[in-house]
Amino acid sequence: MASMADKADEKAQENIDIEQTLLRGQNERGIPEVRFIDDVEYFLETEVNGAAVETVIGAYTTLLSKFRTYEVNLIQQRMKAKLRVPEIEKTLTIIKQLEKAQEEAGEEATLDTHYNLSDVLYARAEVQCSGTVCLWLGAQVMVEFTYAEATAWLEKHLERARARLSSTDEDLQHLRSNKILTEVAIARVYNYDIKRKKAVNGHSDDAGVEEEKTTA
Repeated sequence: MASMADKADEKAQENIDIEQTLLRGQNERGIPEVRFIDDVEYFLETEVNGAAVETVIGAYTTLLSKFRTYEVNLIQQRMKAKLRVPEIEKTLTIIKQLEKAQEEAGEEATLDTHYNLSDVLYARAEVQCSGTVCLWLGAQVMVEFTYAEATAWLEKHLERARARLSSTDEDLQHLRSNKILTEVAIARVYNYDIKRKKAVNGHSDDAGVEEEKTTA
């Protein structure tokens, strides 16, 4: 049992070593970048020390699985960021309306508005423009801000949300390019192996024919 475990560990380490050889670095957020292998024969014989084609394809397949996992997580992050940006923009617009009403009518100013009780149900409300608003910060925490403080806080988080959305789009494009490159690499290594085996079998058949002629 110990021997089988040791062999499994050695195999796993070999896959890790080959996987590192397949990469040429990573982007700013740590997502790996796959190398393009120009000469498959040289790569197999020299750079991975003659490792079996199945092992190399296995390492590529592991990378492809990692890329798909990254992609699923990034798509979820993008959906959250895409919802977050309009929410912050909407809140900023409301605060600016409250601030404008207060500037025009003073501390006793009110603003007539509607708010949603559910997805399809709205109620009318009269909001006093008192100079402060309460914002949900998450984790069941609400904090009272002045209009200026709330505006500054929201603008800072809006900038972060937009930057996060932009970087997520870049990462998704990076992943898609590397997924395609990995799939192409798997196909090229597989096709090289097929051609190599056909060539070997062809030479074996020719040698057999020559032997038969000599015997005859």
